[in-house]
This record gives sequence, structure tokens and C-alpha cells, in this order.
Amino acid sequence: MSYHRCILEPYHAGRRYSRCPGCGKDSYTLYVYAETGEYINETVGMCRRRNSCGYHLPPREYFTRLNDKKWKLRLRMQQQ
Repeated sequence: MSYHRCILEPYHAGRRYSRCPGCGKDSYTLYVYAETGEYINETVGMCRRRNSCGYHLPPREYFTRLNDKKWKLRLRMQQQ
């Protein structure tokens, strides 16, 4: 059995979808740390409207970009 450090937020009764940064619809599932259940970042997730929107930022790509100084600066500016 393989172990994943980050997973998409599991479904449970009463869970609501978040607003997708790509299309703005409430159809976005965030990635969480498997052990703690904490969100990685609000931009790390997948829109369930794959054919229409297609937004998907996996944790691997997020952490790769995080090492890029220009991308870090853009991310900070968006969060303010």
C-alpha cells in the first residue's frame, strides 16, 4: 500500500465545496495533509468541472513553484 502525504479533502456529510480560483464556481476541492487534515494552501486543489474549467494545481507543482522567487512574490500579492 502506498502512502500519500497530501490527498484531496475526503467527502463527508455537510462538507461544502470551495470557490474555484479558475472559474469562480463553488466546485473546488482542496488538498489536505493526510495526517493532520490541514489545508496546504487555498490555491492547491482541483475543480470538479474538469471539462469546462479544468483548474488543477497538485501539491507537487505548488511546492516546485514555491521555490521560484517570482511565483512566491505573486502569491503573496494575491493573498493581501
